[in-house]
Amino acid sequence: MNTNDGFDRFDLNSDYIDKEELKLTAIFYSSDVISSNRSLQKLKETGISIRLVDDFINEINRPGRFNMINTSKSKGISYLSPSDTFMFPLTSNKYIIGYSDDLEIKDKELLITCSGSVGRSLISNRLLKNFIVSSDMIRIKVNEENLGYIFAFLNSSIGQSLIKKDEYGATVKHIEPYHISNIPIPDIPVLKKEINKKILEAHKLREDAHFIFLKAKELFYEKLNLPQITEDDVNYPEINKMSNSEIRAFEISSNNLNLRLDASYHIPSVELILNELYDKKKNKKGEIYNFVSLAKISMPKRFKRLYVNDVDSGVPLLQGKHISQIKPQGLKFIWNQTKDLNDLLIKENWILITRSGTVGKVSLVSKYWDGWAASDHLLRVIVDEKKMNPGFFAMFLSSEYGQIQLKRLTYGAVVDEIGEAGDLINDIKIYKPTDEKIENEIGALFIEAYTKRDLANKIEDETINYLESDLKRLTTS
Repeated sequence: MNTNDGFDRFDLNSDYIDKEELKLTAIFYSSDVISSNRSLQKLKETGISIRLVDDFINEINRPGRFNMINTSKSKGISYLSPSDTFMFPLTSNKYIIGYSDDLEIKDKELLITCSGSVGRSLISNRLLKNFIVSSDMIRIKVNEENLGYIFAFLNSSIGQSLIKKDEYGATVKHIEPYHISNIPIPDIPVLKKEINKKILEAHKLREDAHFIFLKAKELFYEKLNLPQITEDDVNYPEINKMSNSEIRAFEISSNNLNLRLDASYHIPSVELILNELYDKKKNKKGEIYNFVSLAKISMPKRFKRLYVNDVDSGVPLLQGKHISQIKPQGLKFIWNQTKDLNDLLIKENWILITRSGTVGKVSLVSKYWDGWAASDHLLRVIVDEKKMNPGFFAMFLSSEYGQIQLKRLTYGAVVDEIGEAGDLINDIKIYKPTDEKIENEIGALFIEAYTKRDLANKIEDETINYLESDLKRLTTS
């Protein structure tokens, strides 16, 4: 039974435990699991074949654990943690050597997280072949005619409950490959073909979004003739030649402190990027504007969040973590009668920037996010489209030339902040190329990438909802 304290309590006959796997974990016998098993039993009684996931796949495995040897970008290969694989755009800040071949990813494998937040899945794309992916993801090789259907079922309410019932671990939850392969799945040929086609369509859009973003990024540096600058380009003095530690130190004149005593504000890479931008201006390749002269910043007041389970009574609420994910994970809905709700809503072509925690993440609001709500931890940037293409503006902020400027402004002892009202970023320098065609070409690609990302999510959600409703219809017919 459901109680006001948030716990779901129920009684269970000990005979039921003997019939199963002698498990004493409550989630194994939860109402969701029992409901899912009953639904599958009803489908079986109507004559529908219930098989195992193992019957549809060619191979399933989890790579063995290994000792990572971290190295520099120039010496190693990019490494992705499970959470990194769900990011958009796909980037890595860790590089390793000495890995085994079974950590490499092939195109169109089904990947499932098996530690921590278990059961999150995605279909690998061609871009993932350039990365090494954590051993905390199960790899499943499956024929393309079954790939989309298995993905959809495992992401349905039935599939998720059957995955989570087998998780084990006191603090960090885990599952094993055999837990996935032994999950029962209905075999309905016509429905399977229909679902498979739509999921693969969403996968293709998502893959296209990744490559279109990379094209926009490539053109940004190529057309503007800007070098990609990182911390590795800074010549820091050697503090101790006998030490193996990578201490980075630098000097700065007291005249340039600008009332900031935190070292991150004065990092030398800021000077490098600004010098590059002003060189382009000097050569009449473009102009430099302050952030505030091209866009205004909006942010709602802190508000009480009244979450609802009924989608029709709510509005999707984006948190800071969501804007950099390929698909928002754990998305919640706030009540559509929330006070001052209109102040929380976002509009197409606005730019969102995280202002606390992991500061400086940037995302563009596509037409599929128009009318959603966003947390007060997200700054809203409203670009004057008469002055600059919003897609180009977002691309600039996403590049090193924007990111280094954004992150230098952070403050806070425990949680990084960039200012409640966003005033600190008003003076960030934004580069505008003289040739407007270049600006619009890059901006259009950036907007297209985010539009395809969100269209893929829309198709995927609609397909999984259709699968769930059709299975429910079959159990009640």
